[in-house]
Amino acid sequence: MRNAIVTLNIGSVFRTNARRSLEHAAARWNACLIELTAPLVVPTFYPSYNKFLLGRVPGFAEFERILFCDPDILINISTPNIFELSPSYFYAVRDGDRFAYDAALHSQMEQLVAKDHYSEAVQYCNWEVSETVYLNNFFNAGFFLFSPRYHSDMFAYLDATYERMAASEADFSTKNFLEQAIFNCVVQYFCKEKLSLLPCDWNFLEPPVLNGETTMERWVYHFTGPVLHKHKELIDQVDWTVPIPIEREI
Repeated sequence: MRNAIVTLNIGSVFRTNARRSLEHAAARWNACLIELTAPLVVPTFYPSYNKFLLGRVPGFAEFERILFCDPDILINISTPNIFELSPSYFYAVRDGDRFAYDAALHSQMEQLVAKDHYSEAVQYCNWEVSETVYLNNFFNAGFFLFSPRYHSDMFAYLDATYERMAASEADFSTKNFLEQAIFNCVVQYFCKEKLSLLPCDWNFLEPPVLNGETTMERWVYHFTGPVLHKHKELIDQVDWTVPIPIEREI
């Protein structure tokens, strides 16, 4: 069975350097790259809600593994093959790990992205996930690895959750953080101990590129966070073809 890297390019937001990085990773790891350019959700939803409907991607059930990447991600040329990880687990990166060095920033991000949307997320999920567990395991939903063979029921539930939300006729076009909260609740509920949180090397939020740095220090750079979500053009200055000098374990 094949593996795939899937990304969303709704509104032509996929920069050339990021596309080349993902294309190279796909070729290196014997996977195909699927670029979704037409929205699956209705216009009253923020584009990131499209990930709820990954089960509608043509050939979904035929893939052994799927790596979902936001379009503002770079994968370094020396990054190990993530598809070699055990297929029965759902893999992501804990949201707070990247900002653990700064207690104030960590608290700010946790409040903004996770805490503020917990109650509403639980409402849409139709069940309650312990808030403590939810916060301890909260991951960034812009980079994750899963297997349709093991996680098809979960994505069927996400699809049904989207349909319930759409039927409410509410406006979710600006509620991007709510999307992450709902996605976390559903994944944590379905996967439980089969949720594996990888080191932040695998999804390094807000990488240090504001001072003109052109090489990567971690395997995966994600150009989002308090500052970089406004500076996507900095993706173009980073050379992902320069290997990371320090050997890292997967």
